[in-house]
Amino acid sequence: MTQEQFNTRYAAVIKQLRKAGIGLPLVIDAAGWGRNETLLLNGAEALLQADPDKNLIFSWHIWDSGITTGRISSTIDKSIQKNFMLLIGEFAPMEVKCMCCIPYHFIMEYCQQKGIGWLARSWGPGNGDCAAMDMTKTDAFDSLYGWGKEVAETHPFSIKNTSMRVLSLFK
Repeated sequence: MTQEQFNTRYAAVIKQLRKAGIGLPLVIDAAGWGRNETLLLNGAEALLQADPDKNLIFSWHIWDSGITTGRISSTIDKSIQKNFMLLIGEFAPMEVKCMCCIPYHFIMEYCQQKGIGWLARSWGPGNGDCAAMDMTKTDAFDSLYGWGKEVAETHPFSIKNTSMRVLSLFK
């Protein structure tokens, strides 16, 4: 997919959704199953201009085994420099077929430092691509284990240790 195709296709969908009266924030995934951050970084400004509401969130899925912390921090930093909302829409400790490794601890820490939201995947059980990506053994919170328990509860940058109730922001 070219940059022009990415921008043109998303701009058309954004305009169609807004014309239909949908005023909620729209999440724009990167191309290539959310993995192509270059098209996302280079297209964000044009897509924001195409949105009459200027209400877009750009989502990057970090699924490349062996990805460097430099690539992650550079992408996050560029989104901040370009002043658009970035979300790490998916990550796990490895990519499909259990190809290792994705520095998920770094993702959590750097996102916390930079004020970037993230979503971990996959809750499980039953991930057909790689069972080691599952965060639970039975689909219940009390069966969290391994990296899932870290992401949700035990790591210093886990959901439990970094989340704030919205009401506490207004006190």
